[in-house]
Amino acid sequence: MRDDPRWRAAVRNPRPQWALYALILLLDVAVAVLILSGLVELGDWVEDMIWPGGVEWID
Repeated sequence: MRDDPRWRAAVRNPRPQWALYALILLLDVAVAVLILSGLVELGDWVEDMIWPGGVEWID
């Protein structure tokens, strides 16, 4: 078992692997939120160009 390269990598790297996966998931969620908020802003801008005035949902 100690000749397994995965074992040597785990011993060499003191950080838990779940922390890396959590960081990647957090970055993925942040990118998704940025893309969706950009689409909402674009939709609001298009709506203002087509029908000016009215109630603003996004300030």
